Formats: sequence, C-alpha cells, structure tokens
Amino acid sequence: MGDASLLLTLALATLLVLPGFFKPAARAWVVASLATLTLFLGLQVVPTLLPGERVIGDHWNWSGQLLGLAGVLWIASLLARRGLLPWREMGFTWAQRRGSVRPALWAAAAALSFNVLVMNLSSFRLSRVPLETWVYQATLPGLVEEVLFRGVLLALLDRAFSARRVFAGAPIGWA
Repeated sequence: MGDASLLLTLALATLLVLPGFFKPAARAWVVASLATLTLFLGLQVVPTLLPGERVIGDHWNWSGQLLGLAGVLWIASLLARRGLLPWREMGFTWAQRRGSVRPALWAAAAALSFNVLVMNLSSFRLSRVPLETWVYQATLPGLVEEVLFRGVLLALLDRAFSARRVFAGAPIGWA
C-alpha cells in the first residue's frame, strides 16, 4: 500500500466516524478505532521501508501483514486486560457449537478443492499460480480481516455508535 492510499484510507475512515467526535461518550472509542487502524496500516508499511530483500516470501508482504496482525492483537490484549472490551466481544472465542467443527472443516476443504479444480480446468485461468500465492491467500488476508475489521474495529465502533435500529425484530447497529 502506497503513501497516498494509506492517507486516503485514514482520511475516509476519519470522515466515516466523524459524527462520533461530537459525542463525548463516543469520542474515546472513535479515537481508539482510528488509532488501531493507523497502527495496523503503519506496521504493514514498515517492511517496505527497510532496505534489502523481503524477510518472508518473494511476492507478498508477509512481514507487513504479520506485523499489522501482531499490532492489532496487541491492541486487543490491552483492551481486554483493562476491562474495556471482552475478548468475546472482539470475536475471540474457542466456543463452538457441539458437532460443528467437523462439518466446517469438510465445507472448507470442499470449497478449497472446488477453487483449485476450477482454477486448473478453466480455459481463462491465469498462468501457473505459485505455491506461495496459494498459501498466502489461504491464510493471512482472512486472518487479518477477521481480527481487524470484523473483530477489534467493529467492537470499538459498536461501542462508539451504540444507537440501534430495529429491523424485522432484530437490533441493527455497527456490529
């Protein structure tokens, strides 16, 4: 991610949460969400600023993604240890519905197999996809998205913007 896109991302995020700055009860949560996003984006860029070869991998920013993920997990641990947000509210839980793990693993394996099959049989497919690309795409983007966007940031913004609407009997808010 270049400097311009990084700044554009932060500017758009700030505009999105701007109404929260005018509500004293929401202000700290809004600042925490923007600080978390800024830390994540900044840590992603760090490896590109260092001279030399990539630390991990040839084609993807493994180091930046791992640093960004570590930064977000650090923020999550601070929030949890200080009692501001429980781990569960940020999406971290080991609790699974009884009997759900095996079907979930089978569904994931089937989806991945289908993807590989389509990619290999398709006449419009890209040239040979390197193993690093498969491994990277199957791991880090999903982990980062779940932890950052559907976990920590969503929980922070849910606290900042607590107003709910009811639609078809269900409360609708940020989360």
